[in-house]
Amino acid sequence: MPAGNTSATRSSSTDRLSPEVAEPPSVDTLRAALAEERRLLEQSRVHVEQRIAQLETERLALLAKQLEAARNPPAPTRNVTSTAQTLGRFVNVCVRTDRQVKTMSAPPPTRGVFVTVGTTRFDALVNEVCTVEFLATLRSKGYTSLTLQHGNSPVSAFPTADIGGAPFPVIAYAFKPDLSQDIATAALVISHAGAGLILETLDAGKPLIVVVNRALMDDHQTELAVALAEKEVLVWTDADGLVQTVEQGGYDKLKAFGKADPSPLVAVLDQEAGFLE
Repeated sequence: MPAGNTSATRSSSTDRLSPEVAEPPSVDTLRAALAEERRLLEQSRVHVEQRIAQLETERLALLAKQLEAARNPPAPTRNVTSTAQTLGRFVNVCVRTDRQVKTMSAPPPTRGVFVTVGTTRFDALVNEVCTVEFLATLRSKGYTSLTLQHGNSPVSAFPTADIGGAPFPVIAYAFKPDLSQDIATAALVISHAGAGLILETLDAGKPLIVVVNRALMDDHQTELAVALAEKEVLVWTDADGLVQTVEQGGYDKLKAFGKADPSPLVAVLDQEAGFLE
């Protein structure tokens, strides 16, 4: 191979294997690139902070709306007529309940009748007050119960049927040391003609029907009953006329014992020593 060709070939190979070395950037170029990078970062930071502030504002607005809704819940969308009707029914129930409470807390007053024979035996009177007719008469006159102190007299079974459509309470006992409580709570007292019971009942200011015992040998009871009846402080009858006497009523017209002339009673008691029992 000729020498000239060999040199040309080597020169061409050297040119291909040796790349061109780029010239490094200048200091000014690097400074400009760094400044641009900083500008972009600052711009991104500002954008992020603005977005965070926006999201925080939206979150606070949502919380405020929820709190307002909790404090002022929206009125239910109901038909006005239906709501008024419901309220009306509620008011009616409240009124009825209030009336029921008042009725329950203030029951009607009781008007009891007390029948007493003292320490004696008075079968005719005890048997009469155990009849359906007598209890029905008490109910018709507005009395609500019967208490019977029957002494030595046996008590037949009281009627089990309702009197006037409702049970009529009856309490019976033979003796009690003190009858003052039964007398004080009674609206009407029916007693035998014992002077002691008459005086105690009149002194308590209770309406009194005295039932004389026709079976007794003497007539002291009738004399005492008549003497006081003339002064209009009591009403007297016998066992057979008791129902009619109760039906006639008139007990509100009796005089108070303290306002009556006691001389007839004193005279009878003085005349019949030992009449008080």
